[in-house]
Amino acid sequence: MKYLLAISLILLVGALQPSAFAHTMNTAKSPSKSTPALRERTFKKLSEAQKQIEEEKFQEAENSLNALLNTRLNAYEKAQTLNVKAYLYHVSNRVPAAIKSYQQILELGDLPSAFQQTILYTLAQLHITTDNYKEALHLLEHWFELTEAPTATAYGLLAQLQYQEKHYGQAESSINTAIQMHQQEGKIPLEAWWQVKLAIHYEKKHYAAMIEVLTQLTTWYSRPQYWTQLASLYGQQNQTTKQLYTLDAAYIKGDLTQEHHLLQLAHLLQANGAPYRAGKILQKGMADGIIEKNRKNWQSLASAWFQAKEFENTIQALEQTANLSSDAQPFLQLAYLLSEQNRYKEALKFADNALQRQPSQKDAIKIYTLIGTIEFYQKNFTAANRAFTEALNIARLEEADLTTLQSWISHNKLEQQRYQLVKEYL
Repeated sequence: MKYLLAISLILLVGALQPSAFAHTMNTAKSPSKSTPALRERTFKKLSEAQKQIEEEKFQEAENSLNALLNTRLNAYEKAQTLNVKAYLYHVSNRVPAAIKSYQQILELGDLPSAFQQTILYTLAQLHITTDNYKEALHLLEHWFELTEAPTATAYGLLAQLQYQEKHYGQAESSINTAIQMHQQEGKIPLEAWWQVKLAIHYEKKHYAAMIEVLTQLTTWYSRPQYWTQLASLYGQQNQTTKQLYTLDAAYIKGDLTQEHHLLQLAHLLQANGAPYRAGKILQKGMADGIIEKNRKNWQSLASAWFQAKEFENTIQALEQTANLSSDAQPFLQLAYLLSEQNRYKEALKFADNALQRQPSQKDAIKIYTLIGTIEFYQKNFTAANRAFTEALNIARLEEADLTTLQSWISHNKLEQQRYQLVKEYL
């Protein structure tokens, strides 16, 4: 929120610019009837001090102004002297002193309305820089009471201060006014105002309204964080298709530069029937150094390639997974996949690697069964029987179902006999 208020200061500061003394000079030329005149001598001294400030001779300017304050001045001359002194303190980064000077002006009373409004507005902004939002809001509300035509910018600042003080209902009304005023003038509302509106809806847990605001922000101020925030909200509202489209649009624009966003997009693509694109995104993210090359991410890549039926890519990803693993699972997965590709020699190598990693009893049954089937298809019936028998023995210890293994052992024995008979007759 401090960031938003800082934007407002940049946009709104008027009385704190180098032309701060312009109001003094204009008033000297045409003072109102109820306002005491700014005498020539005083005007000249103030002009000299203003020039010293512009030349950054701050101590000389302060001495000049203090000397002037020690002379006989009417109320209006004193107010204008304090005004220039406050400006001096502001440009020399002495904010507390500037605040004190502006406060002294208000305490004089009986000021021209326009001058009083300028002081109130400027003082409110200075209190923002010191994080005194409560006092800033009080002063700005007073300013609103005096001004006849508040600007959209003023409503924007009011909304930010109301938000800061947790007056969310008032803040929403004020920021809506600011936005509507700009829209009626054919202007694009300021980014900071949409941010305030977004923050208000967040505090009020109006998530559907947050989506509407973020849609505006992505339209007019297409920053990466707005796309990812919008996608996150779609996900929170279980609108996964819109979440996918939003993240995908951000990816195409080059706005997804964080690992968790790329992983999320890949997961959504895979879940929505686009595993090949998920694999390409994961692979590129790893190549670009955005996605860490750890076991979990290699496994995700392998899953995407497998779903896309890109088996060679799947094998490569699983090999990387296996290299980073101390357990049997990735080696077993590789053995299964290679055996399905009839790459039996490689499959047996990974099955043996899986056995060397102290697999669980259940995984050991799977590994020995797989070894048995590979040996069977290669007509290595003795080796197959040995593997099936080992699996059967472990299955008995686990009190697992023995039917499949017993069938394999029987089938292997019959096939071995048939094969021997065929060989004898050939």
